[in-house]
Amino acid sequence: MNRMLKWCYILGLVLFMQTAVFSFGVEGRTGQDSLVLVYILLISLSLIQVGLIYWIRIYSEDRLIQFALLLTIVGIPFLMISQFVSLLHLVGETIPEVLSIHLELTPIGAMSLLFPFGLISFGYVLFKRYMRIGITLSISAFVMMVGLVITPWVHHVGIIAVSVFGLILVKKL
Repeated sequence: MNRMLKWCYILGLVLFMQTAVFSFGVEGRTGQDSLVLVYILLISLSLIQVGLIYWIRIYSEDRLIQFALLLTIVGIPFLMISQFVSLLHLVGETIPEVLSIHLELTPIGAMSLLFPFGLISFGYVLFKRYMRIGITLSISAFVMMVGLVITPWVHHVGIIAVSVFGLILVKKL
């Protein structure tokens, strides 16, 4: 079971990276101009979410890591809702800014920030307690999050870095 979860996580990270590579520097949501990229991103987030259970099992005794991973897992569905809006936009059913225009939908964007916050926390706890390389995951997730407000290419560099360092962390175990 752990092996399957590990491979879900690895495949999810590889696909997550591809969406950033193929939409590098493009304004708006990652991959929002391509149905294929949006579906790849949705699949990658699902695989990452399932694969995070692998990390929860490995660090079953560490409540702080489990909390950080749960933050990440809870944030993923909100990211997926945001990507679903991209799908709706591609078929002409809504505008890309619908989540920020309607006050009732704004919490979706706020809750999706749990994904990078959880990764930042996870990397930091790994750094403090287990592996020095954990800090690279924290920095990458921070770059990914800050890139949302700075410029798309910074966000995409952060996505690529999160994927690369996530894969390195799996290799280190």
